[in-house]
Amino acid sequence: IAILIVVLFHAYSRWAELVPYGNKLADFPVFQYGYLGVHLFFLISGYVILMTLEKCSHFMNFMYRRWLRLFPAMLVCSIIVFFTAGFFFERPNGQPKYIDLLAGLSFVEPYVWLKITGIQLSSIEGAFWSLYVEFKFYIVAGILYFKLGGQRLVFALFLCFFSWFLLGHLSEISTLNFISFLHSLTHVLSFEYFGWFSAGAAYFTYVKTKHVNWLICGFLFSLMSSLVEGGLSYGPSIAGFFISLLFFMSI
Repeated sequence: IAILIVVLFHAYSRWAELVPYGNKLADFPVFQYGYLGVHLFFLISGYVILMTLEKCSHFMNFMYRRWLRLFPAMLVCSIIVFFTAGFFFERPNGQPKYIDLLAGLSFVEPYVWLKITGIQLSSIEGAFWSLYVEFKFYIVAGILYFKLGGQRLVFALFLCFFSWFLLGHLSEISTLNFISFLHSLTHVLSFEYFGWFSAGAAYFTYVKTKHVNWLICGFLFSLMSSLVEGGLSYGPSIAGFFISLLFFMSI
């Protein structure tokens, strides 16, 4: 379901100016809000990553297993995209350069490469953005899990999300550069998506312990993430609610 609605979003809404039928179907709700399929992926990821962490003996073992799971597929996809890009003149990101392979193969987004090394590069595929988020989540979740344990990890992940939310509001009313710096840091770490990860982790904890409080936490965390993602706007908030409800009912 997550894959399907993301594909429909890109086919009918995201790049309406590039397709023959234009924006005729762009406002159909499933197409318009299909980008939330990525957030459904994040819910799933929070669930399965906590499950994976419980099978790992230490942080480096966890990161190696994650790398082994992702890198071969990323290598194959990157090579295919790179060498076929010339056949698709309508590519929104234009034609990639060899150095652009670096972002995907390292799972480090171009912005971070620029800040650390001064090297200017781009993602060879825009859809890789969610993998950059995932990889940051792996690092943060791995560190927190082996420091705090599984159940505390759930709340620590939500605290990451809430810190981004709170600092964002404080930076709008405060003139302190330190507040703006902290908010920028939480954004670079992609904490705005950690509410979804924490919800998925709460659902896994419910399945493991059968304590209904974890089920409630999972739904509330994803619901709050939906409202923030939608900016309290009617359409995207309702769409996010249905994504949250779908996962809740599945569990």
